[in-house]
Amino acid sequence: MHFILGGKNGKTPVRCDDIKEWSSWFNQAERQVGFDKVGDIQVSTVFLGVALDFAGRHPILFETMIIGAGHNHEPERYTSWESAAAGHALWVGKIKQKRFMSELSSDQDPAA
Repeated sequence: MHFILGGKNGKTPVRCDDIKEWSSWFNQAERQVGFDKVGDIQVSTVFLGVALDFAGRHPILFETMIIGAGHNHEPERYTSWESAAAGHALWVGKIKQKRFMSELSSDQDPAA
């Protein structure tokens, strides 16, 4: 199943059965929910446009990927723009916290 973003806010997934319409929309649309770089780690969350879960009532259409610094993280997936944005912010916060804690521990004087 293919989807585009529509609705009043332009962020609501809408099923699209016309592959030409979907392809045209997909190639021009702003699908980025969020993109942040924390040091050498990138967090990217996007609208996929294709349902990854065909069995559920709410198709999985959004995905967060964490790239860099040895992160081999399975993608986090979501059913709505809002949950994808919240998930993106959560991952950015986790990475910033981990980086802060790492910097804090490396700043400690081992002789103290």
